[in-house]
Amino acid sequence: MSPSNPSSQPSNPITSQTINVNIQQSLSRGLTGAIGSIPGTILAHPFDVTKIILQSGLASNFRNSLPLALKGPTGPYRGLTAGIKQKFITRGPMFLLSDFFTQTLHVKTPLTLDQSVFFGSVLSGYSTGALASLSEWSKVQSAVLPLSPSPLSPPPRPSTALSLLSRSLKSGRLPMLCSRVHAAGTRNAIFDCTFFTISSRLNAEHRASQAGAYAKAAVAAVVVDYLFDAACKRMMSVGPGGEVGGVWGEVWGLVGREGIRGAYRGVGVKAAEFAVSYGATGMVAMKARKVWGGEEG
Repeated sequence: MSPSNPSSQPSNPITSQTINVNIQQSLSRGLTGAIGSIPGTILAHPFDVTKIILQSGLASNFRNSLPLALKGPTGPYRGLTAGIKQKFITRGPMFLLSDFFTQTLHVKTPLTLDQSVFFGSVLSGYSTGALASLSEWSKVQSAVLPLSPSPLSPPPRPSTALSLLSRSLKSGRLPMLCSRVHAAGTRNAIFDCTFFTISSRLNAEHRASQAGAYAKAAVAAVVVDYLFDAACKRMMSVGPGGEVGGVWGEVWGLVGREGIRGAYRGVGVKAAEFAVSYGATGMVAMKARKVWGGEEG
Protein backbone atom coordinates (compact mmCIF):
# COMPACT_ATOMS: atom_id res chain seq x y z
CA MET A 1 0.00 0.00 0.00
CA SER A 2 1.41 3.39 -1.03
CA PRO A 3 -0.79 6.32 -0.02
CA SER A 4 -0.69 9.31 -2.36
CA ASN A 5 0.48 11.58 0.44
CA PRO A 6 2.23 9.51 3.15
CA SER A 7 3.03 12.52 5.32
CA SER A 8 -0.68 13.25 5.83
CA GLN A 9 -1.57 9.70 6.84
CA PRO A 10 -1.51 8.18 10.35
CA SER A 11 1.59 6.05 10.82
CA ASN A 12 0.00 2.87 12.19
CA PRO A 13 -3.36 2.00 10.57
CA ILE A 14 -3.80 0.71 7.06
CA THR A 15 -5.64 3.38 5.13
CA SER A 16 -9.00 2.95 3.51
CA GLN A 17 -7.43 3.66 0.10
CA THR A 18 -5.65 0.30 0.18
CA ILE A 19 -5.98 -1.44 -3.16
CA ASN A 20 -3.23 -4.01 -2.86
CA VAL A 21 -1.33 -5.89 -0.19
CA ASN A 22 1.97 -4.13 0.45
CA ILE A 23 4.42 -6.89 1.39
CA GLN A 24 7.28 -4.45 1.89
CA GLN A 25 5.28 -2.58 4.54
CA SER A 26 4.51 -5.82 6.38
CA LEU A 27 8.17 -6.86 6.29
CA SER A 28 9.39 -3.49 7.55
CA ARG A 29 6.88 -3.53 10.40
CA GLY A 30 7.99 -7.03 11.31
CA LEU A 31 11.63 -5.93 11.29
CA THR A 32 11.04 -2.92 13.52
CA GLY A 33 8.92 -5.05 15.86
CA ALA A 34 11.69 -7.64 16.19
CA ILE A 35 14.45 -5.07 16.68
CA GLY A 36 12.35 -3.09 19.14
CA SER A 37 11.71 -6.19 21.22
CA ILE A 38 15.37 -6.40 22.27
CA PRO A 39 15.75 -3.12 24.21
CA GLY A 40 12.15 -3.42 25.36
CA THR A 41 12.75 -6.88 26.84
CA ILE A 42 16.01 -5.87 28.52
CA LEU A 43 14.38 -2.85 30.18
CA ALA A 44 11.21 -4.70 31.21
CA HIS A 45 12.62 -8.11 32.22
CA PRO A 46 12.70 -7.48 36.01
CA PHE A 47 8.96 -6.76 35.83
CA ASP A 48 8.52 -10.00 33.87
CA VAL A 49 10.31 -12.12 36.49
CA THR A 50 8.27 -10.53 39.29
CA LYS A 51 5.06 -11.09 37.34
CA ILE A 52 5.87 -14.77 36.77
CA ILE A 53 6.49 -15.24 40.50
CA LEU A 54 3.09 -13.70 41.31
CA GLN A 55 1.23 -15.55 38.55
CA SER A 56 2.79 -18.88 39.51
CA GLY A 57 1.52 -18.50 43.07
CA LEU A 58 5.02 -18.38 44.61
CA ALA A 59 4.21 -15.05 46.30
CA SER A 60 0.90 -13.58 47.43
CA ASN A 61 1.71 -9.92 46.81
CA PHE A 62 4.26 -7.59 45.26
CA ARG A 63 6.20 -7.02 48.49
CA ASN A 64 6.65 -10.76 49.08
CA SER A 65 7.70 -11.28 45.47
CA LEU A 66 10.67 -8.89 45.62
CA PRO A 67 13.03 -11.13 47.68
CA LEU A 68 12.28 -14.00 45.30
CA ALA A 69 12.84 -11.82 42.24
CA LEU A 70 16.23 -10.72 43.60
CA LYS A 71 17.31 -14.25 44.54
CA GLY A 72 20.29 -15.85 42.82
CA PRO A 73 23.40 -14.54 41.06
CA THR A 74 21.48 -12.94 38.19
CA GLY A 75 18.51 -11.84 40.30
CA PRO A 76 15.67 -10.29 38.29
CA TYR A 77 17.57 -10.90 35.06
CA ARG A 78 17.52 -14.67 35.27
CA GLY A 79 15.93 -16.13 32.16
CA LEU A 80 16.76 -12.98 30.17
CA THR A 81 18.24 -14.90 27.23
CA ALA A 82 15.13 -17.07 26.93
CA GLY A 83 12.99 -13.95 27.34
CA ILE A 84 14.76 -12.15 24.50
CA LYS A 85 14.43 -15.24 22.29
CA GLN A 86 10.72 -15.51 23.05
CA LYS A 87 10.01 -11.83 22.44
CA PHE A 88 12.16 -11.72 19.29
CA ILE A 89 10.43 -14.82 17.90
CA THR A 90 6.97 -13.40 18.61
CA ARG A 91 7.30 -9.64 18.24
CA GLY A 92 8.65 -9.60 14.66
CA PRO A 93 6.08 -12.08 13.28
CA MET A 94 3.41 -10.44 15.47
CA PHE A 95 3.76 -7.11 13.67
CA LEU A 96 4.48 -8.64 10.26
CA LEU A 97 1.58 -11.11 10.24
CA SER A 98 -0.90 -8.72 11.84
CA ASP A 99 -0.18 -6.16 9.13
CA PHE A 100 -0.27 -8.79 6.37
CA PHE A 101 -3.51 -10.43 7.54
CA THR A 102 -5.11 -7.03 8.13
CA GLN A 103 -4.25 -5.85 4.64
CA THR A 104 -5.39 -9.15 3.10
CA LEU A 105 -8.75 -9.14 4.88
CA HIS A 106 -9.30 -5.47 4.09
CA VAL A 107 -8.55 -5.99 0.39
CA LYS A 108 -10.15 -9.40 -0.16
CA THR A 109 -13.24 -9.25 2.08
CA PRO A 110 -16.08 -6.79 2.84
CA LEU A 111 -14.69 -6.23 6.35
CA THR A 112 -14.13 -2.65 7.48
CA LEU A 113 -10.64 -1.51 8.45
CA ASP A 114 -11.29 -1.93 12.18
CA GLN A 115 -12.77 -5.39 11.63
CA SER A 116 -9.80 -6.36 9.47
CA VAL A 117 -7.37 -5.20 12.16
CA PHE A 118 -9.27 -7.19 14.80
CA PHE A 119 -9.61 -10.49 12.94
CA GLY A 120 -6.23 -10.24 11.24
CA SER A 121 -4.62 -9.83 14.65
CA VAL A 122 -6.51 -12.83 16.05
CA LEU A 123 -5.00 -14.97 13.28
CA SER A 124 -1.51 -13.57 13.67
CA GLY A 125 -1.63 -13.66 17.47
CA TYR A 126 -2.55 -17.33 17.67
CA SER A 127 0.14 -18.24 15.13
CA THR A 128 2.95 -16.36 16.85
CA GLY A 129 1.94 -17.37 20.37
CA ALA A 130 1.95 -21.03 19.43
CA LEU A 131 5.25 -20.62 17.59
CA ALA A 132 7.02 -19.16 20.64
CA SER A 133 5.35 -21.34 23.27
CA LEU A 134 8.40 -23.54 23.87
CA SER A 135 10.67 -20.52 24.33
CA GLU A 136 8.13 -19.07 26.75
CA TRP A 137 7.96 -22.36 28.65
CA SER A 138 11.77 -22.31 28.92
CA LYS A 139 11.68 -18.72 30.22
CA VAL A 140 9.06 -19.54 32.86
CA GLN A 141 10.98 -22.62 33.98
CA SER A 142 14.15 -20.50 34.27
CA ALA A 143 12.27 -18.04 36.48
CA VAL A 144 10.57 -20.49 38.85
CA LEU A 145 12.90 -23.49 39.13
CA PRO A 146 15.65 -21.75 41.16
CA LEU A 147 13.06 -20.67 43.73
CA SER A 148 12.12 -24.13 44.99
CA PRO A 149 15.07 -26.53 44.79
CA SER A 150 15.71 -29.18 47.39
CA PRO A 151 17.91 -27.73 50.14
CA LEU A 152 20.26 -30.70 49.69
CA SER A 153 20.53 -30.31 45.92
CA PRO A 154 22.12 -27.67 43.72
CA PRO A 155 19.69 -25.43 41.84
CA PRO A 156 18.49 -27.21 38.68
CA ARG A 157 19.82 -26.05 35.35
CA PRO A 158 17.23 -24.16 33.26
CA SER A 159 15.70 -26.27 30.51
CA THR A 160 16.01 -25.19 26.91
CA ALA A 161 13.04 -25.26 24.57
CA LEU A 162 14.43 -28.32 22.79
CA SER A 163 15.03 -30.22 26.03
CA LEU A 164 11.48 -29.48 27.19
CA LEU A 165 10.15 -30.78 23.88
CA SER A 166 12.32 -33.90 24.08
CA ARG A 167 11.37 -34.66 27.67
CA SER A 168 7.67 -34.17 26.91
CA LEU A 169 7.83 -36.61 24.03
CA LYS A 170 9.86 -39.19 25.98
CA SER A 171 7.47 -39.07 28.93
CA GLY A 172 4.38 -39.46 26.75
CA ARG A 173 3.10 -35.97 27.59
CA LEU A 174 2.43 -34.80 24.03
CA PRO A 175 -1.25 -33.89 24.73
CA MET A 176 -0.14 -31.67 27.62
CA LEU A 177 2.53 -30.09 25.45
CA CYS A 178 -0.21 -29.32 22.91
CA SER A 179 -2.33 -27.82 25.71
CA ARG A 180 0.50 -25.41 26.54
CA VAL A 181 0.95 -24.49 22.87
CA HIS A 182 -2.80 -23.86 22.49
CA ALA A 183 -2.87 -21.80 25.70
CA ALA A 184 -0.05 -19.56 24.46
CA GLY A 185 -1.75 -19.13 21.08
CA THR A 186 -5.11 -18.28 22.64
CA ARG A 187 -3.56 -15.77 25.04
CA ASN A 188 -1.64 -14.04 22.23
CA ALA A 189 -4.71 -13.92 19.98
CA ILE A 190 -6.63 -12.06 22.70
CA PHE A 191 -3.73 -9.71 23.39
CA ASP A 192 -2.93 -8.93 19.75
CA CYS A 193 -6.47 -8.15 18.60
CA THR A 194 -6.88 -5.79 21.56
CA PHE A 195 -3.47 -4.16 21.14
CA PHE A 196 -3.60 -3.54 17.40
CA THR A 197 -7.22 -2.39 17.36
CA ILE A 198 -6.63 0.18 20.11
CA SER A 199 -3.25 1.40 18.84
CA SER A 200 -4.71 1.78 15.34
CA ARG A 201 -7.59 3.90 16.65
CA LEU A 202 -5.28 6.01 18.83
CA ASN A 203 -3.16 6.83 15.80
CA ALA A 204 -6.15 7.47 13.55
CA GLU A 205 -8.20 9.61 15.94
CA HIS A 206 -5.70 11.29 18.25
CA ARG A 207 -2.45 11.37 16.27
CA ALA A 208 -0.72 9.81 19.25
CA SER A 209 3.00 9.16 19.09
CA GLN A 210 3.90 5.59 18.17
CA ALA A 211 5.54 5.00 21.56
CA GLY A 212 2.59 6.46 23.48
CA ALA A 213 -0.02 4.60 21.42
CA TYR A 214 1.81 1.29 21.85
CA ALA A 215 2.26 1.77 25.60
CA LYS A 216 -1.42 2.66 26.18
CA ALA A 217 -2.71 -0.12 23.92
CA ALA A 218 -0.42 -2.64 25.62
CA VAL A 219 -1.75 -1.74 29.08
CA ALA A 220 -5.34 -2.18 27.86
CA ALA A 221 -4.49 -5.52 26.24
CA VAL A 222 -2.83 -6.72 29.45
CA VAL A 223 -6.04 -6.17 31.40
CA VAL A 224 -8.13 -7.98 28.77
CA ASP A 225 -5.91 -11.05 28.41
CA TYR A 226 -4.61 -11.31 31.97
CA LEU A 227 -6.65 -14.30 33.14
CA PHE A 228 -5.45 -16.29 30.14
CA ASP A 229 -1.88 -15.18 30.70
CA ALA A 230 -2.04 -16.21 34.35
CA ALA A 231 -3.48 -19.59 33.34
CA CYS A 232 -0.76 -20.00 30.73
CA LYS A 233 1.98 -19.19 33.27
CA ARG A 234 0.53 -21.70 35.73
CA MET A 235 0.62 -24.37 33.03
CA MET A 236 4.19 -23.50 32.07
CA SER A 237 5.43 -23.42 35.67
CA VAL A 238 4.82 -27.19 35.65
CA GLY A 239 7.69 -29.25 34.26
CA PRO A 240 7.34 -31.65 31.32
CA GLY A 241 6.64 -34.59 33.63
CA GLY A 242 3.75 -32.88 35.41
CA GLU A 243 0.03 -32.84 34.73
CA VAL A 244 -1.74 -29.84 33.19
CA GLY A 245 -5.25 -29.38 31.85
CA GLY A 246 -6.69 -27.14 29.16
CA VAL A 247 -6.46 -23.36 29.18
CA TRP A 248 -10.19 -22.79 29.76
CA GLY A 249 -10.22 -25.26 32.64
CA GLU A 250 -7.20 -23.53 34.13
CA VAL A 251 -8.86 -20.11 33.81
CA TRP A 252 -12.06 -21.21 35.56
CA GLY A 253 -10.08 -23.15 38.15
CA LEU A 254 -7.93 -20.11 38.87
CA VAL A 255 -10.96 -17.86 39.37
CA GLY A 256 -12.72 -20.53 41.44
CA ARG A 257 -9.74 -21.03 43.74
CA GLU A 258 -8.60 -17.44 44.16
CA GLY A 259 -11.48 -15.23 43.06
CA ILE A 260 -11.16 -12.39 40.56
CA ARG A 261 -8.90 -10.35 42.83
CA GLY A 262 -6.50 -13.24 43.37
CA ALA A 263 -6.56 -14.23 39.71
CA TYR A 264 -5.56 -10.69 38.75
CA ARG A 265 -2.64 -10.69 41.18
CA GLY A 266 0.34 -9.12 39.42
CA VAL A 267 -1.66 -7.29 36.75
CA GLY A 268 -0.07 -3.97 37.70
CA VAL A 269 3.42 -5.42 37.35
CA LYS A 270 2.61 -6.83 33.93
CA ALA A 271 1.04 -3.54 32.84
CA ALA A 272 4.28 -1.77 33.78
CA GLU A 273 6.34 -4.42 31.98
CA PHE A 274 4.38 -4.12 28.76
CA ALA A 275 4.15 -0.32 28.86
CA VAL A 276 7.96 -0.23 28.99
CA SER A 277 8.46 -3.02 26.47
CA TYR A 278 5.97 -1.81 23.85
CA GLY A 279 6.85 1.83 24.44
CA ALA A 280 10.44 0.95 23.54
CA THR A 281 9.22 -0.91 20.45
CA GLY A 282 7.22 2.16 19.46
CA MET A 283 10.28 4.37 19.86
CA VAL A 284 12.26 2.06 17.56
CA ALA A 285 9.41 2.23 15.03
CA MET A 286 9.48 6.03 15.16
CA LYS A 287 13.25 6.09 14.61
CA ALA A 288 12.89 3.61 11.75
CA ARG A 289 10.36 5.88 10.03
CA LYS A 290 12.83 8.75 10.17
CA VAL A 291 15.64 6.61 8.75
CA TRP A 292 13.70 4.62 6.16
CA GLY A 293 10.75 6.92 5.53
CA GLY A 294 7.22 5.70 4.89
CA GLU A 295 4.95 3.91 7.33
CA GLU A 296 6.50 1.71 9.96
CA GLY A 297 5.13 0.36 13.15
